[in-house]
Amino acid sequence: MSATQTYFHTSPTAITEVRTDGLFGSFLFFSLEAGEHEAGGNDQIIYKTEISDGEIIEAGSMFFEHDSTQECLRSIIEEASDLLGVSTDEAADYLDESKSEWDIDGMDGDTSWARQLLTARAALALGYRGVEIEDEHGTSYMIDMSKQDMQRM
Repeated sequence: MSATQTYFHTSPTAITEVRTDGLFGSFLFFSLEAGEHEAGGNDQIIYKTEISDGEIIEAGSMFFEHDSTQECLRSIIEEASDLLGVSTDEAADYLDESKSEWDIDGMDGDTSWARQLLTARAALALGYRGVEIEDEHGTSYMIDMSKQDMQRM
């Protein structure tokens, strides 16, 4: 029997459906503590979801545990290469956060967010439900909600 971890998402508005056309596709940002990542505004709605251990991978270990040249990753790494203006080898380093895109001249928030989405898509392509990343909040978890339920607290 595998253990599960509870993850929390904070939203300024009620979530009635998971859309795929937003900035982060079907991924939402979660933390390990309720209300840890405030979403702006006075009214905070907190949701929780449970994920089995082993279904979330740390970005930093993604290409340690998996070969970055796998076919399922090719288009994601090529997209990261184009986005960041770097080689495909370097793009993998940005996807697994061993390099920071903020070290690239002219980097902006939109490009950084797009890189985060590519990191989450790479984890999904490798068979994970989500990925642990580092962002302005510290540690966050991008979890694909297209097949995952969450409960309002």
